[in-house]
Amino acid sequence: MRSARRLLWIAAGSAFTSLGYAQVPDLVTAFDAGGRALGMGTATNATGASSASALYNPAGLGYLTRAEIGASARNFPESRTVVTGDLVPTGSERLESRGESGPEGLSHLGFVMPLGSEGRRGAIGVALTNGGQMRDTRVAGPGLTEGGIGAGTYNQLLKNRTDFVSISYGKGNFDSGFNWGVGLLYARNNTINNRTGVPSGATLYNEQSSGFGGVVGVMFAPKSNSNLTFGASYQTEIKLKSNGGNVLLYDRIPARLSGGVAIRKDGMRQGKDYLVVGAEVVHHFDGSDGIFFDRDPQTTMGIGAEYNYQMGGHRIPIRLGYNFVPSGGFNFGSRNVFTYGVGFRPENGDWGVDLSFGRAQRGGVDAALSVSYRFK
Repeated sequence: MRSARRLLWIAAGSAFTSLGYAQVPDLVTAFDAGGRALGMGTATNATGASSASALYNPAGLGYLTRAEIGASARNFPESRTVVTGDLVPTGSERLESRGESGPEGLSHLGFVMPLGSEGRRGAIGVALTNGGQMRDTRVAGPGLTEGGIGAGTYNQLLKNRTDFVSISYGKGNFDSGFNWGVGLLYARNNTINNRTGVPSGATLYNEQSSGFGGVVGVMFAPKSNSNLTFGASYQTEIKLKSNGGNVLLYDRIPARLSGGVAIRKDGMRQGKDYLVVGAEVVHHFDGSDGIFFDRDPQTTMGIGAEYNYQMGGHRIPIRLGYNFVPSGGFNFGSRNVFTYGVGFRPENGDWGVDLSFGRAQRGGVDAALSVSYRFK
């Protein structure tokens, strides 16, 4: 069905010098909420242990032995697209997009409560986390038409955002180094398609939808090398249901499979410092067809390193990474980002703060601030 639709779109656009390009930076399902992982190219979501583990990999909750609260705020990337050609039929227009930084807001808030003495009975994590974000403002380029009629005042806002409420449980086997976790997810999606300045008249679409899903995960550190950690998680597909009874432009969140590895090297600078190197691959399965949010299989990858420098009674993590996000559907493009960051943690302290930044290859700068506190 998808192949036939694409052939029709290509045939409809053959009268123009070039066809519709996959241009809009694609974070519909591959958005990172920020934190330590963002500074490392999102390379440690599958192997990390924090309040964000409630969504990314609940097995990480099993490593937390004290109650913890965590929060992240960051910008939500957007794009600006100049449209030329003809808007009819859909798919024959030509897009020239550039990424922009976008507005700031809360992207994660979570709390973890260990059970039993030092978490021997596992831990429960509750979190609100943004997991998908796309906001594209489209304006008329030279000679834009709709069905051959001039559309020089065309303006369109396309937005798709998904927030997850996760209630997860993780437990570790302290003798074998094996952790497992499960979680229940409630997804809330907002889709906007507001189009004005075209001969056919304005379109004003703003729909809220929701659905339930689940996530399971494992983490493993071999006895022979406790500094080596493997992690994997699977998030089920989530079918969205319209809260207003309207036909949805985006009705299914694809399933997600992630796997990662992290290696820690101790003994640096006369034993004061240590280095963490990580890598992660995330595969988003095939999603639903749609005019604006067509979802093909999408595989992203993150690599990164964190050097933990000791200065006096404090530890300062310094991070570098790269995040590869290819196109996940028709009319979308890649969003590859060079990332870096720094943190601050008192030695054996209860709190920490992280600043993460990213420079996107096709425009836009990411910035995130994260804080965490562990209760006594």
